[in-house]
Amino acid sequence: YLKANYPVEFIAASMSLELTNTDKLAEFRREAARMGITVEPPNINRSGVSFDVADGAIRYALAAVKGVGEEAARAVVEARGAMLFASLADFSRRVSPRAVNRRTFEQLAAAGSFDTLESDRARLCEGADRVLAHAASLESEARSGQARLFGGGNEEMLDLPQVEPWTLVERLKREHAAVGFYLSGHPLD
Repeated sequence: YLKANYPVEFIAASMSLELTNTDKLAEFRREAARMGITVEPPNINRSGVSFDVADGAIRYALAAVKGVGEEAARAVVEARGAMLFASLADFSRRVSPRAVNRRTFEQLAAAGSFDTLESDRARLCEGADRVLAHAASLESEARSGQARLFGGGNEEMLDLPQVEPWTLVERLKREHAAVGFYLSGHPLD
């Protein structure tokens, strides 16, 4: 009954139950595609801890990305709250570096979670240390009660390293490693 009358919600709930089983998630994604249901890739500004439904599509869960886990995903969603992340600097200002470590950040980047903030996944992975060091610095300042000498406004930019962008095949390979299957395309396309 649920699959026939509420297919999007049913598949999203089924995927949430199998959050850590990438083989089952791949099966559910194929079933969703067969039924004409869109499964959106993970997005730092739209995805929740578990799979959600919005506008007739399934939003991929942040906790389902390999190496992220529910605690880190929950920390990101709580830090985001009702206000979307405007930039990587905003992300590093609001998310604790104790909740999101380098591996977690790189897995989220490889899965495409930051594509709305920075589309070059190679730069993100190469600059993970800079983003997390910035977050640690801001958290340390907040804990000590010190303010920056010249104010350090909220609109500061993070300088990501200039690196060669990944080829489509490399990008898909890393996406597959982070999610367990191809979301944004397929190497044979």
